[in-house]
Amino acid sequence: MRIDAIEGISNTYEKLGVNNKIEGRKDFSEVLELALGDAKQSELDSKLSTAELLAGESSALHDVMIKAEKSELTLNFVMQVRNKMIEAYDQVMKMQV
Repeated sequence: MRIDAIEGISNTYEKLGVNNKIEGRKDFSEVLELALGDAKQSELDSKLSTAELLAGESSALHDVMIKAEKSELTLNFVMQVRNKMIEAYDQVMKMQV
């Protein structure tokens, strides 16, 4: 009975077409900036659709409510990221050198 050698992980990645290089990755500040931009845009969309509903230009109350909830969820997510960043900063500052 013949037992073949196990292929290395890098060979498996190559066969699957997975690129193991760091090319095209964004650093944390860029990702955070994009998330804040999305939160701001979501809030503006919510305000615009609310204003359109109040002005009588739109009769789709459900769309307005969906946009408002999306804006609220996005804001809550950004706040949680901020809280985690502050918590991590506090932990780093408490470390003894």
